[in-house]
Amino acid sequence: MRKSLDLIIPVYNSHDTLVRALASVAFNDIDFKLKVYIVNDGSSKGYMEEAEIFKDLLDITIFDLDVNRGVGYARKYGLEHSDGDYVAFLDADDLIYDFKSLQTLYDLIDSKNYDYAYGAIIQEAYGIGEVVEVHNGCLHGKIYNREYLRKKHITFNTTRTSEDYGFNNLCVLGTYNFSRTDEVVYIYKDNKKSLTKGIDLTKTIDNLVDFVDNIIYVMDHVENRFSKNVISFFLDAYFYVFKNYEYYKNQGEEERMITLLQKLEDKGKIYDEETISKVAPAFSFINFKNTLN
Repeated sequence: MRKSLDLIIPVYNSHDTLVRALASVAFNDIDFKLKVYIVNDGSSKGYMEEAEIFKDLLDITIFDLDVNRGVGYARKYGLEHSDGDYVAFLDADDLIYDFKSLQTLYDLIDSKNYDYAYGAIIQEAYGIGEVVEVHNGCLHGKIYNREYLRKKHITFNTTRTSEDYGFNNLCVLGTYNFSRTDEVVYIYKDNKKSLTKGIDLTKTIDNLVDFVDNIIYVMDHVENRFSKNVISFFLDAYFYVFKNYEYYKNQGEEERMITLLQKLEDKGKIYDEETISKVAPAFSFINFKNTLN
């Protein structure tokens, strides 16, 4: 018996783009059972009208949340209220690449019961597309084995941004049993109005707070915090935040940045200098802390 795939689409006032996204799904030629779950995250109106267009083409369930809680909560809700063998995610302003993309992902993960699998994506901004093949930090163009997610207790942190970063790194750090293809399967629309874009200082520092929250979320939920991969993940994330310190300091946000770095340093206390030196010989929290003084 062919296994089933759940496609989860979180939406918040996405009426202008959802029909196009659903059309890209309906266009797919597949030989497995597909269910589409629209998670309405407190939009100003519902999505029955959009779903009705595809009533003869797609099996669609709509979950209407009472208030807007953010995409992390919406994705988690969709994941916990669906039960297909495999699960994938689509943003309401993105597209499945072509008529065979879902089948490509399905066949890839199903061929050897992989824990997750992914294809290349086109990241499109201002109408110009760039093919991206390595994208462990995002949900786009991926398919997950629900049995693996349940076994490892992997779900979403309920932040408004960076929830995909936490989720995917838990997936990546929990297994070597995955597969990939160079075939393009997804078009990511680089929406400059989204929560993770724009030049508003308050928004960008809030996004960085969510990013740190998800680093800590991964560290609190990953199985082996002392593996080289996990230590490398943590140090890379710390470097990224530290790299932003001078910029936000000059913008008057020094206190918040020091707070974020201190949170990460406190989490990093599980590692002694000898443990860290096996992964990054030149790294020292003490030296980094001195830089802030």
